[in-house]
Amino acid sequence: MMFNKKVLVLNSSERKKYLRHTLPAVLAFLMCLWSPAGVVAQEEEEVLPTLEITLPAAPTPVPVPVVVIDPGHGGKNTGMSVPEHVVEKEYVLELARELKKALQSKARVAVFLTRKRDIPVSVLERTTLANRKAADVFVSLHLSDDSRMYLYINHHVDEKNVAQLYADEIEKNAYIVPWDLAQNEQRKKSKQLGKIISKTWNEYTSSVKTKGQEARVELVTAPIAVLTGIRAAALLLEVPLPKKKADETMETAGEAAKQEVARNLARGILRYLAGR
Repeated sequence: MMFNKKVLVLNSSERKKYLRHTLPAVLAFLMCLWSPAGVVAQEEEEVLPTLEITLPAAPTPVPVPVVVIDPGHGGKNTGMSVPEHVVEKEYVLELARELKKALQSKARVAVFLTRKRDIPVSVLERTTLANRKAADVFVSLHLSDDSRMYLYINHHVDEKNVAQLYADEIEKNAYIVPWDLAQNEQRKKSKQLGKIISKTWNEYTSSVKTKGQEARVELVTAPIAVLTGIRAAALLLEVPLPKKKADETMETAGEAAKQEVARNLARGILRYLAGR
């Protein structure tokens, strides 16, 4: 096969014009071949689609109910003493610890004690702790001198008798009682708490075979200094003394009694909190 070759003949001015327009393109092409990076640089960058991610909102923390337990007395104020070295201030402190344990073993609840050891704590200090912790329930523990449980709900207090209730505190501290009439607005809640604890305690005592009169709850309404300023459902409880068997010591009987009382009080408190 024969090909006809054509030769382009340019004069000097035409060669200059040809090189001026052609040479830059040829040089640019050769540079692209020799420099791969140059090729990449000249390519248009790929635009990726924007991916929008919506993170779930942090869960709102569920408020935890707050229970403040007040072991009565403390320090020089020993409370009631009974035979075989049972001292009220020591007994109710141990009972408070048992009650805290019983509550927290059954539900997610914050529990605070107004005293954790044998020290004196004023009425104002007990009240202030409960209110600053935003208590939902306040229970002051004491001992009864018979087989019944006495449950005290604060009587409606007016400004005339507040000073009398807090006379000792006001004499020691030169300031106005900060929580003087708070419980007046909480008496409905306190009554409801009292009814539930009475019911659970009576259910327990009815199921236990006892000789003679059954241990029941006595509901009492009275102006109680430690309850007057509480901004929560508040009760003062006098729990019955432990009853020992012939072959028991008071210490052994007391340990069993504290656990039983704590379990039943915890049941009543948790029922109240669940029904609010």
